[in-house]
Amino acid sequence: NPRKVHPMIVSGIPTNTPSGAMTLLRSLRPARVYSALMLASIACLGGVATSASAATYYISPSGSDSNNGTSTSTPWQTITKVNAAHFVAGDSVLFQGGQTFTGALIFSYGSNIPTSSAANPITVGSYGTGAATILSSATGSYSYAIKVNGVNGLKIQGLTILGAGGTSPITWIGVYIINQSGSSKSGVTVSNCDISNFAGTNGSQSAEVFVSGYYGALDTINIARAGVFEF
Repeated sequence: NPRKVHPMIVSGIPTNTPSGAMTLLRSLRPARVYSALMLASIACLGGVATSASAATYYISPSGSDSNNGTSTSTPWQTITKVNAAHFVAGDSVLFQGGQTFTGALIFSYGSNIPTSSAANPITVGSYGTGAATILSSATGSYSYAIKVNGVNGLKIQGLTILGAGGTSPITWIGVYIINQSGSSKSGVTVSNCDISNFAGTNGSQSAEVFVSGYYGALDTINIARAGVFEF
């Protein structure tokens, strides 16, 4: 069984790097927390919310990807379906508590979240009893369980997030927050999550939470009450 090391509550600290762009918020084994969040721009430009009404989408192992996903009686089934769907500001994406979902979640400005709003965030979490588990199936360089790319306003909460490989982890990153959009983004939160079993080659580029604003500034990234475990 994993041993809980400590809760992780991190706030970003402005810094400069040799590249002048890369930012990391890292927790490397043995569960030491490092933070270095560079705010490349003071200005924070919110996304433009669409006129579509926000909805709640449910995912359950007993569901079907042919369902509409908008009720607990007609849930989707897989992470693949979530990655292929489109979401708008204020939507919720909820996985059934106590169940495990295998794959790698992605929320990106270039695919399933073309517009977003820091003032009206999308929520990714659990429903029902207990926390749902996102078990990454990804391996190799910069592999992840959940990736957030160029999105304004997204909350990841109440999930267990695990890397592949069991006691010999092969997934590098738990939650990968990046901005490749070229414009400033803000308002991503990770809270009340248990994140564990991530390791890169000799610890290189391995993190429970990894933040990079290489192509565009990131502002107001909050990591709160996230339990970090080691095996």
